[in-house]
Amino acid sequence: MISSTYVLNYIKTKMGMPFVPLELIDEQILNWVRMETIPLFSWYLPYETNYTFNTSDPTVKTDKQTEFYISDPNGLPIIDIQRLFYNEGNYLIMDHPIMGVLSSNDRELQNFLRRTEQFGNSWKYSQFRYWFEFIKPNRIRIMPRNLAGHFTIQYETHHAPDFSTIPVEQQELFLTMAWADTVLMLARIREQFPNIETPFGQVSLNAESLKAEAGASREWVISQLENSNPSITVSVG
Repeated sequence: MISSTYVLNYIKTKMGMPFVPLELIDEQILNWVRMETIPLFSWYLPYETNYTFNTSDPTVKTDKQTEFYISDPNGLPIIDIQRLFYNEGNYLIMDHPIMGVLSSNDRELQNFLRRTEQFGNSWKYSQFRYWFEFIKPNRIRIMPRNLAGHFTIQYETHHAPDFSTIPVEQQELFLTMAWADTVLMLARIREQFPNIETPFGQVSLNAESLKAEAGASREWVISQLENSNPSITVSVG
């Protein structure tokens, strides 16, 4: 797990600190990474988590019977909703087996397979089967009507501002993108002052070369994220 300190030290070291002075303070660098890098990185590789709400809660009700407000507990934006989970009683009503086969008995196995097949055929047209639609930025529509009880959504959101949710296997890509985004911002600043006076004469700040290097690195990271395998979530139950 990486931290704010780790991200900051990586960026500053790669930019030449302490030998090369920067026009940015630590908090400006971190805030820029949170504003620029995390949203784009999360678009390609979002953080998945769950949120449970009660449709009877007045704070989630809207002016429509089948729509409800949803929110990330940390105030992060919801990118998309992957799955909707609800009371297992709906499955039992449709005669879904409570548990799997606990023995190697052929008759029990055949009975289990028959019941699950019957459940699958009936479930497609059942009034107890809910479907949902995500209405951006913060609503979910659940059908059919007459909803009551607790629902849990599995959704995609931005990574945490403290960088603790960045996947270990993708940390190098994130750090490279964070560095590139910071360099691009720094280059835009240096474009306004292409040279500085020193006791030894004018020194070029190399804004154009910084932009070219950082831009190429950023595009490379994006291409890697576009071709990366999506994270796999296994739900049991």
